Amino acid sequence: MVASPFKPILRQPRSQWRIPLLNSAGKGQPPAKPNPLISGTTPLGREVLRKLLFGLERRLETKQEPLPQLVEFVEARLQTFWVLQPEFALLLSRLWGGDHQGWLAATPRQLATLLVLGSNCTVQLQRSRLDDLEPTNSPA
Repeated sequence: MVASPFKPILRQPRSQWRIPLLNSAGKGQPPAKPNPLISGTTPLGREVLRKLLFGLERRLETKQEPLPQLVEFVEARLQTFWVLQPEFALLLSRLWGGDHQGWLAATPRQLATLLVLGSNCTVQLQRSRLDDLEPTNSPA
């Protein structure tokens, strides 16, 4: 029989509640391994890139803006956070592959163009997968 990872919750009166000490909270658990994908980056850099890519994919899904206009939008956002460019380069080289130095050498316009084209490919691939899953309405 496989042991369940869940522990039963036993009700206790509030007077018996105890707040564990800070250093005793992780007893018995091995320390978490650092994620190699995000090592060397800050939460701010990861979050800014995540929100930029998420917003870009939403805009691409609406099909209301031409790609050059989206490149200008992304370029403006990248220039706002250009101080995080080394982190963006590190994350993108790990996510999408390629040489880290190549990502570092990219200008904001080049990086914006790569992000728009890469995200556009992702959205197109998702659309084609959804189209394949939908049943066709053929008369029987």
